[in-house]
Amino acid sequence: MEDAQAIVDLLNANWNPANTSNRKPKIDLIYNHKTVDVKLRDWVLIYSATKTRSFFSIGGKDFEKTARVTIDIRSSSKTRYLKIKEEVRRILMSNVQFGNYLIVAITSENELSDKTYQLYRCTMDVELKEIETI
Repeated sequence: MEDAQAIVDLLNANWNPANTSNRKPKIDLIYNHKTVDVKLRDWVLIYSATKTRSFFSIGGKDFEKTARVTIDIRSSSKTRYLKIKEEVRRILMSNVQFGNYLIVAITSENELSDKTYQLYRCTMDVELKEIETI
């Protein structure tokens, strides 16, 4: 979960409201919310999807941790939704290395919008790498 929290902190610290019509969405871990109402505000919800560890060095004291974190963007406005998506991409691509983490890539982007209910939504999977020493 610390990987997901690192992405929450990265987005909150680097968000530029001017790029999203001077409106900042609520950026938080998905675990903190049972339900979200997109009619009241826009959301960027983040959760940890998978983690793997592998040996990084021959001595067995260093491990490469690979984590996949999912960023779930939700809005009731198509215009704001597209701006939020671009701002998330901008932040991720301009902060390839932050803290102990290295953002390898946005590995997938799934469009989940339902225009009949005016729900604009997508998920982005981000791959992070970190070297751990025991």
